[in-house]
Amino acid sequence: MISPASPAITPPMKARHSVSRDNMVFTAVLILLATLVIILWFKDPAHRYTGESRVGWPPPPHGKP
Repeated sequence: MISPASPAITPPMKARHSVSRDNMVFTAVLILLATLVIILWFKDPAHRYTGESRVGWPPPPHGKP
């Protein structure tokens, strides 16, 4: 029998995994650089699709009537 004066048995708490500020800054910089690389990759004309467009633009010139 447990006496009322004894402490209650509780499961141990898990320690919180803290991320250092340096790791957070490093991760943020990597994400920003990756975003910049993706944007610049798609803006580069050398990496664009070179096939014909589904839309014939500009329209062919018509002769004078």
